[in-house]
Amino acid sequence: MNLADIEAAVLDTQRRYNLAGVYYDPHQAAYLAQRLRERGVNMVPVPFTTKALVFMAERLLRSFRNRMIDLYPHDDLLRDLGKLNIVEKKYGVRIDAPNDADGHCDLGTAFAIVNGIAIEYLDELHENPSLQTNQPAAPEPAYF
Repeated sequence: MNLADIEAAVLDTQRRYNLAGVYYDPHQAAYLAQRLRERGVNMVPVPFTTKALVFMAERLLRSFRNRMIDLYPHDDLLRDLGKLNIVEKKYGVRIDAPNDADGHCDLGTAFAIVNGIAIEYLDELHENPSLQTNQPAAPEPAYF
């Protein structure tokens, strides 16, 4: 995928929706994040630590078990989500994204990142409804 195309798409999305933040893997998109930050986009790194993978897996399981998800019919996203594995480890569960001919489950992983952050934000709103505003700040995930 062309980085210039990604940058243009993020900037267009920022203009159209006034994003609170764009979450990214700092090992995969540091340069892109730097360029977008210089153009006014709030870039929030999501390091893929053990704690982060456990956090994402737990919230992804919770979202599907509690039927909190209504998926848009996007074939590539559905394919990636279908390939993600929740693996039990001695420290808890974590997400495993297999790499195959279709890639490394990038859409499924992106969904898991944003889902975890959204669930955390909804929990905070439930506990403190006064946090609700027209333009919330991009929450820092609890696993940082």
